[in-house]
Amino acid sequence: MDIGIISQDERSAAFFDAAALGTLLIKRCRACGTWLGPEAGGCPDCGATGDDGPGWVPASGRGTLISWAVVYPRPASAGEALPTVLALVEVDEGPWLHTRLDTGDPAALHAGDPVQAHFAHPPTGESFPYFRLTRG
Repeated sequence: MDIGIISQDERSAAFFDAAALGTLLIKRCRACGTWLGPEAGGCPDCGATGDDGPGWVPASGRGTLISWAVVYPRPASAGEALPTVLALVEVDEGPWLHTRLDTGDPAALHAGDPVQAHFAHPPTGESFPYFRLTRG
């Protein structure tokens, strides 16, 4: 499944610049230390925003598969196209990320499977993280 060309904006530039270097960034509140997802603009725990609120920090890239949906290609474009797995992953630091999961067999997935971040570097647009299973 082609997700199109990803373009960064001012809010997401650090995330995509880090992805180009193979680093997964998430946010952490500077005021209280709560780990947050990349989309966070403020801290839901302490209410901090701006310079006192969430800032970008490197994440381990390790996580756990929480849930997923398998998206099959349209019949007209099926050919050799494989299904795409859209996933919800809880990174070890705590936040849940919406992502793509690269797996050869979607039927073999189980909630709780360990995953690791990898990075796609398309010829146009931004590099982005996706996840793969870490078990055999």
